[in-house]
Amino acid sequence: MRKMKKSLILFLLAISGFCEYSFATNPAEVNSPNFYRRKRDNGHFRFDLSYGLGRRFTSISAVNDAQLASYLDRLKWGQNCSFMATYFFEDKGLGVIVDNFSSKNSTQVRVNYPDATSEVGIMSDNINITFYGLTYSIRRFNQAETGMFIVTMGGGYMQFRNDGRLINPIVIKGESFGGTLNFAYDIKIAPRWWIGIKAGAISGALKHVTANGQVVKTLFAKQESLSRGSLSLGIRLCL
Repeated sequence: MRKMKKSLILFLLAISGFCEYSFATNPAEVNSPNFYRRKRDNGHFRFDLSYGLGRRFTSISAVNDAQLASYLDRLKWGQNCSFMATYFFEDKGLGVIVDNFSSKNSTQVRVNYPDATSEVGIMSDNINITFYGLTYSIRRFNQAETGMFIVTMGGGYMQFRNDGRLINPIVIKGESFGGTLNFAYDIKIAPRWWIGIKAGAISGALKHVTANGQVVKTLFAKQESLSRGSLSLGIRLCL
């Protein structure tokens, strides 16, 4: 976990340095009246509400049962909803993000017990993975100021919850630290209003979870990945 956190920090620093170089503001542009008009029109605050498709990167290669593997594979896909609020100092900004991934599936199973008895019932999962973080963003406008490209990176806290069932109800919880990286392109549709597309990734992993209040190890190997990617559309408000 320590090596993973160190690698994540180095990766975010590398991305930050690349963005600083790639999106550096031309001094001649700063001296133009157009530069300051852009600041008035597009404001310092940017609010982003997005909804789309998400996919977890967790591996199920250790599962030998084909039916269970198919069930778990469907749980990799789900809906992704995120909210971001950013305050920009010129073209660089600080903000917050709340990003939620949810997925559910259910099937009928037979459970065999150690005393040679068995029971038929429902196995279901209702998974929610929420990321709360602080962000650093860099934005760049096109020449006509009708389009805006934004790179956002950050780190924060991840919360895992599965309201599931294996014959009987079971609630599985876990938490971890994670990082995020997003690329977005917005198109202005009205003064202060934009629509945009966003591709993002969030990384994190669980070593232990609680099942109905009891601490247990994760299902797969040493840790279970909470990492995921997403593609979404959304509405933006700049004030």
